[in-house]
Amino acid sequence: MLDRYVGRIRMHYEYMLGRYREDVPVGKTTEFGMDSNVLYGTEEAEKVQLFGTHDYKAYASLIYDSRNGGERQEIWFKKVSNAALKIQRQLSKGKQAGVPQEYVGCISIEESDGKKVAFVNAEKVQATGERKGFFTLASSKALTAKEANEIYVLRNSSEEQFSMVKSQLGYDTTGTHYTEGIKAKLTLAFISAVIRNELVKACRESGLSTNRMTNELNQICMHLNGKDEYFVCHTENQRQTLLMKSCGVHPGDLDRIAEAENKRLSSAEPDPFHRYPAHAEGKEISKKGPGRPKGSKNLITKKVVETVQPEEKRKRGRPQGSKNKKTIEMETQRAEMPVKRKPGRPKGSPNKPKVNVDMTKKSRGRPRNNVN
Repeated sequence: MLDRYVGRIRMHYEYMLGRYREDVPVGKTTEFGMDSNVLYGTEEAEKVQLFGTHDYKAYASLIYDSRNGGERQEIWFKKVSNAALKIQRQLSKGKQAGVPQEYVGCISIEESDGKKVAFVNAEKVQATGERKGFFTLASSKALTAKEANEIYVLRNSSEEQFSMVKSQLGYDTTGTHYTEGIKAKLTLAFISAVIRNELVKACRESGLSTNRMTNELNQICMHLNGKDEYFVCHTENQRQTLLMKSCGVHPGDLDRIAEAENKRLSSAEPDPFHRYPAHAEGKEISKKGPGRPKGSKNLITKKVVETVQPEEKRKRGRPQGSKNKKTIEMETQRAEMPVKRKPGRPKGSPNKPKVNVDMTKKSRGRPRNNVN
């Protein structure tokens, strides 16, 4: 296939994968971005033999990656040029030099004017460079090159995620561990890859960034208080709650897990196996916002209110029927002043008793009818 199609599908619009075609529905047509990579490919209509050592046959697709092919072609040109220069330097010093197996046919050592010179076959180098960037996909079903590549991309993403998770967990190398340990590491890495894949799908459905949500989910955890009891501080934001619910986990489940762990640790014979508590459908905790709830009082104010009864709030102004300060002062002054006697004899009082007048007593002043 490479011999037949290398000059036809390379950078040719007719073999461009996902290009616009009038016989393909618009919904299945890919819209390309200006910086997106473009692939070219074709497929065989009949099954072909894949390996020369056995008779296994399958449907094959030949695909060319323009970006990868261009980079690899430039690297190939540089490697050939550097290899020829290195050989020529050795020949100039009179040393024995040979052509590496990788460059056989592209570089040759010949004599010119009695000297050994390294020659480069430019046509061969160019033909080899133009084959860079091609790869083949085989399938048991008859698929187009575009369909086969889409399946390959999905499976390749899983392989990359599995490799990343192994590296992050420190399982990219097994060293000289015993067989059971190697199996345990690979099993744990596989389970981690499955969880990571589920997280990727959940984030994609919710329109969230996988790496960002992974870092945010790491902040949700159980805390150990001074009584050696686990508790959960619910500070989940809207994104975390949305992602947890899409995975079938409710914020209230974290409290049940902490409660189950406290019961396990407080028992005389703790169970070494962790069991997920039964989920109560429809029961969710009410998320508490930051700060004190509206209308509530802090602990100090609450204690003061409980010990001291609040006084009734006095209305503005003077109470009805009360007297102002000036009136009270005037009444006080009047009460202290002596009572003024009215003219005449008090009502109901008897007359004064009559007194006998002593005529012999000389009265003051000149006697009446006395003549000087």
